[in-house]
Amino acid sequence: MLSLVRNLVLFILSITAGFVYIGNAIPQIKTQPAEAITVVGETPEQTVAAGKAIFMSDRAQCLTCHSLGEDPKARCPNQEGLGERAGKRKPGTTAAQYLVESVYNPNAFIVPGYPRNQMKPVHKPPIALSHDEITAALMFLNTLGGKSDSEFLEQVKEAQDPWRKGLLRPEESVEADKLPILSGDAPRGHELYRSQGCVLCHRIRDEGRDVCPDLSAIGGSQSPDYILESILTPSAIIVKGYKEVKMSLKPRRFVRGVPVKWVPDREHPKSIVLSVDAGGGQREEQEVDLSEATSIGETAVVVKKGKKVEATYGDYVSGDQQTGVTMKMLENGEWIERRFHASDIKRVDQAESPMPSNFAEMMTPSEIYDLVSFLMAQKGKK
Repeated sequence: MLSLVRNLVLFILSITAGFVYIGNAIPQIKTQPAEAITVVGETPEQTVAAGKAIFMSDRAQCLTCHSLGEDPKARCPNQEGLGERAGKRKPGTTAAQYLVESVYNPNAFIVPGYPRNQMKPVHKPPIALSHDEITAALMFLNTLGGKSDSEFLEQVKEAQDPWRKGLLRPEESVEADKLPILSGDAPRGHELYRSQGCVLCHRIRDEGRDVCPDLSAIGGSQSPDYILESILTPSAIIVKGYKEVKMSLKPRRFVRGVPVKWVPDREHPKSIVLSVDAGGGQREEQEVDLSEATSIGETAVVVKKGKKVEATYGDYVSGDQQTGVTMKMLENGEWIERRFHASDIKRVDQAESPMPSNFAEMMTPSEIYDLVSFLMAQKGKK
């Protein structure tokens, strides 16, 4: 039923947007990458230095999603030590092949724990790095735990060759409900960003909170399609670290919220601080003693127990309802893996975003595109 309603809302929104587009001849939003860095060095050392400048720059926007050091709220994997891991990530590929594939075709291999379709091919808009800039950036990344010498440089260029010649293309995501992207009014979008309560959870530079992902540079690293999907169906792609946690507590209590802090840490937690919905569009922080928790996690497995059913919460690892599901469960302060057999499973409820999913009902199509336009204009540093 929810799927039917969602599809109907998307269909109505698409038709409405189409009439707005035709009637007013509004051009599509266009994003222009910053000026390219054309000189990337003549020696491996110079190329590494240029690659570091590219990686750290606003142009490449790498640090909008990645981190250099452990960050549980980062959208994409930590790059610290990447050069050491790269040759071991994907069986049958060298470090150079893995790194090249990761930037040209990010969906080819997904690091466990991260969603598909989150990273865009960096040689395409909105980032649109040149092939030489990509070479330099990969040379720098490989120095984080590896060695970037003349031999590795040739390996990168060899792996890049079919991409440079256009012989390979990135895997495209399925976009059955893709809507047209129309231009909007960014200043009106800023007003909507505030009035719709986005500032209660998101941060843009000095405005807002860190309950949900920082949007200070979202327009420099993501496409209008991605932003529009995130507004209309926020649970389609959930940034790692911002999945809503659900908990069952003694006696027969239930709590849900976004993790703010694990105390003392996530590996051996004794309590957790959650940002919870306080009603009226407000949120508040609540600390929960985990000794009272019977289960906790972002995914619920509803199991059969005789004539009764019972929901157990944990972090999804692998599997599905038809083949069985493996979950990471918190038991006695330790995370352990537990397997649920298909015959015992009645239903699996995957992770959800804390962001409301009814913006298509709360806002007009014109307002939605104003909001998209405002977010696409956010290209600064976090």
